[in-house]
Amino acid sequence: MEIIIRDILGKVKQHRDYYESNEAGVCLHLVLPMLKTLGWNPESDEVSPQPSTEEGRPDYGLIKEGKTMLFIEAKKLGTDVSLKEIMRQMGKYAYDVGVEFGLLTNGVQWVLFRSFEKGKGVQERRVWEVNLETDAVKKVIRNLRTIAKDNIDEMDVLIEKMNALEDKWKDLLENKELLAVAISELLLRELSKTMPNIKFELDEIKDFTSEKIEGLQHKERTEWTEEPVKPAEVRPLTTVVASEFKYRRDLGKGIFELKRDPTKRIDVSLPGREVERQLQKLGLCLSTKGAFWGFYYTLRREAGLIGR
Repeated sequence: MEIIIRDILGKVKQHRDYYESNEAGVCLHLVLPMLKTLGWNPESDEVSPQPSTEEGRPDYGLIKEGKTMLFIEAKKLGTDVSLKEIMRQMGKYAYDVGVEFGLLTNGVQWVLFRSFEKGKGVQERRVWEVNLETDAVKKVIRNLRTIAKDNIDEMDVLIEKMNALEDKWKDLLENKELLAVAISELLLRELSKTMPNIKFELDEIKDFTSEKIEGLQHKERTEWTEEPVKPAEVRPLTTVVASEFKYRRDLGKGIFELKRDPTKRIDVSLPGREVERQLQKLGLCLSTKGAFWGFYYTLRREAGLIGR
């Protein structure tokens, strides 16, 4: 599965402008190859194009043993598919015919959510979201495999397992003392077997383990950036939104400057990761990591780099 992810990212890197303006291209070159890798045959009736509902037609329905398991709606690469209005429309398609899950994608960003769940709004019904460009490959694979043909009957169980693992991992990270003791006891047992002539004290192993856990936690907080800032260089970041930037067409296609400080400029004609690094170097950031892509696509639309 890593091969198809690399293939999709290669296509996006090479033809980003095309996919940002061509939904059919996203379907044909990015979405269908991923479905094929997940075990679905796009040339058979198990991938049904534009199934009918009273609310409209999603792009695809995934059918197994005569039952529609999932609706898929694809958008141009320049679309943030986690937006509430897009999720709401897909929810209407699925709810109308009793399909439990909807999947939204722009080829890079993939969002799975439940079409109905009592007492929860559409954003609360989100099951998972992955981004092929910014998330770890293992995370992408783990989530996308829940919709593989061989797994889709057990999707609820797989989702429950993933949620349980995430919750327990967070609990462990929040209780560093418990985590350090558990790992230290395991290390002590292993060292006693492999080095029986050397005596290790539990406390010294615990000190070592605690230090390593701190390092792992720091890495997890910063791993989404390719060039982590060294501790000595860390500086407070200023939170910004798209409306605080002014388009400077006179300086070049895609150039924006911060209204309150015109010396701070970014170039949104570049790939998203490059723009993230530009913001970081300028001491700027978005309110959350997930807010970046909405910010990025908003400015690209204003610059005329993608369709509105």
